[in-house]
Amino acid sequence: MSRTGSGSWITRALEAFQTELRSTYSFSTREKYQPNKNRIRNRERERDRERERERERERQRERERERERQTERQKGNTDTHLALSEKTFSQRN
Repeated sequence: MSRTGSGSWITRALEAFQTELRSTYSFSTREKYQPNKNRIRNRERERDRERERERERERQRERERERERQTERQKGNTDTHLALSEKTFSQRN
């Protein structure tokens, strides 16, 4: 299409338009088919954040379990203590 000196006005206009388009929007095939690196980074960051949230939830669950175990131990100690107190009290009388 780039034959100089020949062609109709429409051909020249089309060439000028294509040249303008190429200079305005320079899309290389590499840019078109290569995934957007920022998009990939954002996805990775979001995955990392989600993993961290999941780890934090797991830590929270573990803390809750530990609190429950602690409470059970304290209850058991209190019950044992009360039983011992009653035993010693009844032995005194």
